[in-house]
Amino acid sequence: MAQTVPTSQRPEVQPFYRSADYRDLTRVLTAGAIAKLIDLFGMLQATRHQQVTPQQWTAKAVEQTLEDVWENANTKAQAQAFEDLFIVSSLLVLDLAKRGATKDNVNQMAAMFDMLAAITSTEDDPNGEWADDPVDADDDDYYYEGESPYDRPGLAYWQERTLDDITDYMREWVHEFRASPEWAQVPQPVDEVVMARFALTLTEQAYNDYRKTPKTWSKAVLTAILDAAFVAPADLDEQSARWVAPSFQAFMVFLKRRHYLRPEVADRYAKWIAASAPVLIRAAATPEHRRPMKNVALAMQQANVDVTDEKAVAAFMPLYNQTTALQRLLADQDYAAADVYFPPALPAGGKHVERFAGRKWVKAWATRLHAEGLELARRLWSDPASDALRRAVPQAIAVQTIVDVYDDLYAEKLLTPKHWQPADFAEAVAKLKKRRQGAALTQALLALGALLEALTQAGQVRPETAAAMLKVITEATPKHGGKVISLKQARKLRSNGHR
Repeated sequence: MAQTVPTSQRPEVQPFYRSADYRDLTRVLTAGAIAKLIDLFGMLQATRHQQVTPQQWTAKAVEQTLEDVWENANTKAQAQAFEDLFIVSSLLVLDLAKRGATKDNVNQMAAMFDMLAAITSTEDDPNGEWADDPVDADDDDYYYEGESPYDRPGLAYWQERTLDDITDYMREWVHEFRASPEWAQVPQPVDEVVMARFALTLTEQAYNDYRKTPKTWSKAVLTAILDAAFVAPADLDEQSARWVAPSFQAFMVFLKRRHYLRPEVADRYAKWIAASAPVLIRAAATPEHRRPMKNVALAMQQANVDVTDEKAVAAFMPLYNQTTALQRLLADQDYAAADVYFPPALPAGGKHVERFAGRKWVKAWATRLHAEGLELARRLWSDPASDALRRAVPQAIAVQTIVDVYDDLYAEKLLTPKHWQPADFAEAVAKLKKRRQGAALTQALLALGALLEALTQAGQVRPETAAAMLKVITEATPKHGGKVISLKQARKLRSNGHR
């Protein structure tokens, strides 16, 4: 069926010439070249599928038209001509579909173009010639309806060979980039392995989650990926996240020079990645976004733990796991309950005075102080600045000791920390000495010393009152060789098995 009016001159196509997509096209192709490609596409639709007007165009027919051209693109020039036709026809058809001027809707058209982009973007000839390994429309894999974890409604089917193709040529691009003059602009800590991890993480996530290949990335896709979801797969921390944007910017200059990407496409990618950098850096600074082992490595480095020393690592890991679990619990995140000490709940019928010094016992206050003591104990022990305390005092002893003092001083004297006095505190310490002896008592008293420091800093206990209470602790602390045991000595006793 012959056309009567060239597609480029049809009235329903005219709004396309006023669109932002058309303006972008004119930076790559002349207006005359665009019109010729529109007419060519319209003619192919009419002669091969008898779809004369855009209102008759279907996703299946458009797909077959473009696949036919792709299958016959056996040279670099033919591949370039196909790419021009693909870009122009896809922008035109999507513009028409958005306005309801095609038979199938915009979602159907968009899914079809995403699938075609994945299939037709393979480049694996080292001499620059395009390989022609198109997917046959009769191939079972093409219509695969298996249970791939990446298959999602509205997206083309995920295909392993497409992912293999795009990751293969991305690796080749990175390898060639390493030997290029543009590599001088890459931050010094980045080597080829790190750059490949950056590039392949982006490539794989863009295809797996959005069916976008390196030649069809969009601003929305790059913005969505270069966020918290990129941190763990790319193995980033805050410092390495700062390398991502400048590394990709140099990479895009290389890809543009080598004509692996169109110049305007490479420039847009560089701009979009740079715009995403602040978000990515903030995400990488948040521990829960990083790989668990990345956090472990950083923590070991900060604690000066020799990763080659098996005994040092074995001693470090329980403390690290417990600290991490407490931090996550306090942040209302999922945590490993096995690494958290849970003291007994405040007993409903526990012994307490009804009145003391004109004050009345109130169950709500008892419950609140128990919870406050528990939270403060956990925060104090898991604080990044409390490494010395953690090494010297087990979590269970630190937490239980602080909770006991809160509970005892309210149950017996109806006191909150703001009203604690040295004599009252001395009675609580005396009670503690009946519960614990030896190294365990020393550890408990060290926890109380840390508690007083925290309460003083918070303004709940006056400095002079805290000093008097610390004297009580010093006098109660078991002597070791005639001297009060220090945190360092307590750590040594703990490492020798004294609990």
